[in-house]
Amino acid sequence: TISTPTMKQHPKVSMADLLHWASGLDWQEDYEYAPLKSSVVAMLYTRGHTDMAQFAADTEAAAAPGQAFRYSSGDSNILSAALKGMLGHKAYMTYPWDALFQPLGIRDATWETDADETFVASSYAYLTARDLARVGLLMARDGRWGERQLLPKDWVAFNRRPFDHYKAGQDEAVPGGHWWLNTGAPRPWPDAPATTFAALGHWGQALYVLPDEHLVIVRYGDDRDGSYRHNELLKRVLAAVRS
Repeated sequence: TISTPTMKQHPKVSMADLLHWASGLDWQEDYEYAPLKSSVVAMLYTRGHTDMAQFAADTEAAAAPGQAFRYSSGDSNILSAALKGMLGHKAYMTYPWDALFQPLGIRDATWETDADETFVASSYAYLTARDLARVGLLMARDGRWGERQLLPKDWVAFNRRPFDHYKAGQDEAVPGGHWWLNTGAPRPWPDAPATTFAALGHWGQALYVLPDEHLVIVRYGDDRDGSYRHNELLKRVLAAVRS
């Protein structure tokens, strides 16, 4: 469970629940379609922006923790605050660079914090496409980079396992541990291997990892009209590299 002051009102929520977007909090992940009712808009831009994790944690519960999937940027920011509590403020402020960016050779990453100096885990991380691909390659290699095991293999395996209580059709892919998986029947992206997994962002931003194909794909886009389709891009890229 999360033993930090941020989550004192929800003592049964675990790290695994947050990683599966299954905290049970009554979160509204709407942007353009219902901005006045949107939890994420309020967190990022208005009454929650100074302490985003606390704003998310102050949300009322709608379900028991770990029992229902509900995509939430708030869950991501609570995780970020939990990490700060584990490491202490000083170590936390350089941790992404010390533990991940520098070992991967990423030199130009920018990751913004809120006013409470908590990294905004849901947003505001800026990397080049090549550098983001390094993160995907690390995951494809089960957390190993060169001679170093940067991530425990069990951690990578956890992230790539589907959430048990996910119901088909709730989202565009199957949630794992903060990664999206191409599993189930039918598969979300039928023209890609079942082992494909991805990090998906707003308006078509995506990092796809295809371990069986030894392939990592980064797409930065701004497709706010909703016409972009993940499967179509994966299908075309696979056809190109296989030809």
